[in-house]
Amino acid sequence: MRQGHAEKQQADKLEAAFVEREKVPNISFSGPSDFGTLSFKYPKTWSVYVDSDVSSSSGYLAYFNPGQVPSTKSAKSRYALRVSIVNDDYDTVLRGFEARVKKGDLKSSTVKAANGEAGTRLDGAFTTDIRGAAVIFKIRDKTVQIRTDANTFSQDFDTLIQTINFVQ
Repeated sequence: MRQGHAEKQQADKLEAAFVEREKVPNISFSGPSDFGTLSFKYPKTWSVYVDSDVSSSSGYLAYFNPGQVPSTKSAKSRYALRVSIVNDDYDTVLRGFEARVKKGDLKSSTVKAANGEAGTRLDGAFTTDIRGAAVIFKIRDKTVQIRTDANTFSQDFDTLIQTINFVQ
């Protein structure tokens, strides 16, 4: 009976290793030049959906998920990664998280992009339903937020944020 358990553990371990290998090589994402030409590398097994018009004054939104990207119309949808570039000031965006940081739901720390620009990293509960991580950077007169909606993607997120680059 124990041998069956050991075989299952070995099979699970091999499957997990296969899933990680399938993500490589990473694909390069590059946002529009009007929004600072944000770029980073993400797993090739993820799909991307851009949900805004680049000429829109409201900003830029992109969603990433393994396989198929869930509907952007549902508040219950969760994503491996969300990217939003907004026309709001960096400090204004950070103030939006201040109450959750003070309450202890979110932990705030400093993070650096690949180009050396400093930003803010948030880890924890963004809402009652969303636990994950986000990085926020100032790009020119705009602010970018890159966030994962689930701790399941934390390893991919940590790898991805090391490749973030943009033009100031």
